[in-house]
Amino acid sequence: MAGRVLIVGDQAGGRILLMSRLAAARCQVVGTPTYGEALAEAGAKAPDLVVLDVAPPAGAAVGLCRALRAELGAVPVLALARAPGAALRQAVLTAGADDVLDRDCGDALLHARVRALMRARSEDADLMLREDTRDALGFAEPAAAFEAPGVIGLVAARAETAQAWRAALAPHLRDRIEVLAPTDPFRAGPAGARPDVFVIETDLPRPEDGLALVSELRSGPAGRKARIIALAPEGAEAAAAAALDLGADDAVAGAVEPLELVLRIRAQLRGKARADRLRRQISDGLRLAVTDPLTGLFNRRYAMSALARIAEAAAASGRSFAVMVIDLDRFKAVNDRHGHAAGDAVLVEAARRIAGALRAQDLVARLGGEEFLAVMPETGVAEAEAAAERLRRAICQAPFRVPGAAEPLALTTSIGVAVGGPAGAGGAGGAEGAAGASGAPAETTGLVEQADRALYAAKARGRNRVSLVRSAA
Repeated sequence: MAGRVLIVGDQAGGRILLMSRLAAARCQVVGTPTYGEALAEAGAKAPDLVVLDVAPPAGAAVGLCRALRAELGAVPVLALARAPGAALRQAVLTAGADDVLDRDCGDALLHARVRALMRARSEDADLMLREDTRDALGFAEPAAAFEAPGVIGLVAARAETAQAWRAALAPHLRDRIEVLAPTDPFRAGPAGARPDVFVIETDLPRPEDGLALVSELRSGPAGRKARIIALAPEGAEAAAAAALDLGADDAVAGAVEPLELVLRIRAQLRGKARADRLRRQISDGLRLAVTDPLTGLFNRRYAMSALARIAEAAAASGRSFAVMVIDLDRFKAVNDRHGHAAGDAVLVEAARRIAGALRAQDLVARLGGEEFLAVMPETGVAEAEAAAERLRRAICQAPFRVPGAAEPLALTTSIGVAVGGPAGAGGAGGAEGAAGASGAPAETTGLVEQADRALYAAKARGRNRVSLVRSAA
């Protein structure tokens, strides 16, 4: 197991013993500071996990746990205490520890808990790395200040047990709590919501059933991103360790007080909300990286890459494809007379009309300013010209209602069309503009330049028209 572990404790013997136990788990111990040295060491050593040896009186350790959580952020903290009672466990968990174990627990449970926390840390670090990349690209967004209530699924061997859990938890949680049948724990709740956190007895009703459910949840789509808390019977450390190794995020062997379970559920809800937020922001960042923020169309960078792929597909299939460069006529006058808000409104509506006039499989992008690009796979000359005319009419047939203008604005567009690919030579006429070579499928930039020249020809011939470049091949 790779991972940097900082062991914190005021008793040298306890730190040495923990070093030995964690060395057996192949952890890299990066320091063994006392309580007074812990914050400085934690900041300097950048551990992946802090193991805190809680010695009586526990107040100092609880305060240090709170300070470590503030210093280290998402780095997990595992507390170990001799025969921790309910009050100590709740105090340490409230202070920010991810778990508290009996110092005399078996190595199997200790090592499994360390592995689970290391796994969670690795996943969190991976998400943070992707978010940092997203932020570096300029797509950072503030974190949400409010997290919506979650859904908690309770799975016990007996319905009465799950109902008792629900009654004990409900006064302390604002989340929806559902009792799920062990035979059908995957069902979605009201409004199609699946649990964010599962609380599962390991004996369902046989000892292996709960562990099988943990494994199935973790590997399947219904529970892959959910958090799992496994509750094993008193003395069943092996079952708790197995649950952690099968993918549970938390596990308790023995009776657990309702307030402690509330703390554990809250911690898992926070962790899932954070992970979901990071995934969502990464997804949004990737979308923004290829999307024009004003119109919602693809941007130039994505469009040129997609055009190259369309050209390669055309070369392989022997089919032609069409490229259109679309420019709104006299758009500058809209900004000059009515302001940029009006100009933005025109661009948004024009983007909607352009996309609506083309097929679902066609690519539509904003190149910049008032200029758009459309690429139509498997399209010949006649089809391209008909589509361009349809698009031109979509712009000019209805005026644009925009802010700052007393009356709707009548606008037109000019469109340059070029057809590339093996079948591009066979197009029929009616097209304006000079003929030119269509270029090889890989020469996508040249094809866009041809469509751009055709656009200028349309502008020169009076605007509000389509100009088509036909292949001379």
